Amino acid sequence: MIKKRKRMTKLMKISFIKKLGELLQCGYSTEQALTFLSVQSTTETQRIIQLIEQKLTNGEPLSSSLNDMELPIDVQSYIFFYEEQGKVAEGLIEASKLYQKRLKTSLQLQKLIRYPLILLFGAIVALVLLNLYIVPHFQSLFLTMNQTIPPFINYFFAFLSNLPIFLAGLLIFTMMVYAVVRRHLQNKTPHEKVRLLLKWKPTNAMLKQIITFYFSLQLGKLLQTGMSIHEAIFIFEKQSYMPFFKDEANQMNHYLKEGYSLSAYLETQPYYLHELRIIVENGSRTGTLASDLQFFSNWILEELDQKIERGLQAIQPLLFLFIGSFIFFLFLIIMLPMYEMFNLM
Repeated sequence: MIKKRKRMTKLMKISFIKKLGELLQCGYSTEQALTFLSVQSTTETQRIIQLIEQKLTNGEPLSSSLNDMELPIDVQSYIFFYEEQGKVAEGLIEASKLYQKRLKTSLQLQKLIRYPLILLFGAIVALVLLNLYIVPHFQSLFLTMNQTIPPFINYFFAFLSNLPIFLAGLLIFTMMVYAVVRRHLQNKTPHEKVRLLLKWKPTNAMLKQIITFYFSLQLGKLLQTGMSIHEAIFIFEKQSYMPFFKDEANQMNHYLKEGYSLSAYLETQPYYLHELRIIVENGSRTGTLASDLQFFSNWILEELDQKIERGLQAIQPLLFLFIGSFIFFLFLIIMLPMYEMFNLM
């Protein structure tokens, strides 16, 4: 019998890259740090460490050697950019913080919707029981009393009878739409996909913030190491984790080679916040572009955190409102026929 391999959990991955970064900061070599981490690791973690060591032996950089851990793309790209700056240890620690923040947001969302989903499940069970037992019983009682079911109650009963068909049709329709959209997007370039999302108002502002944050943060850190703008943009083009930034860097390089400034290029693109062009223009003039970009990225991150927090706080009341309305509807379905029968007695 083949024993199923236990995968690394997200918390294990966060702990691993954080500890690896801390050991490297303390002066350990990568080989020594990996050996140290393997001592009290699980069998799966030890297997991953062996794969990392093999890739490092074959000359691969640490960022690509971590691919077998199946880290999120943005976390992997963090490690790549820090590695290009010669700050692998710091990159691993910062990447673990980013991953921890992603996990925290995900857990907050799960916690917010868990109780409403339990209520919704209970309401659906009640709806099924109503459809199978209560409604037929009411219908038979009206027939026994030789009374016609009132129109508005009949509408409720008809709705309940047709609800499963409606939900099945809605599910099939949703799956078809998803399949069509996914197939349509497969043939789109990264820029085309981003432009489609920018056309949708709910995602426009946040997507611009995310793109601007990531670009300004990584560009600022690369410039801080002493790279020129051309060299820093080349690093963006060199990475393969985020295809959008890879293609964007390619276009930037062509634009810069033609003699245009970075701020002039940013002014022509719809993907960035308009403040970024001002920051780049001012920083280029004063010689503080690297620090300006990092300050700006921190401000954007604070705004994004606040938006996510507000969004999470708004989800639960909306779910409760929906479920409460649904339960009230079930109450009407039960009580209205009863009141009508009392009036007929």
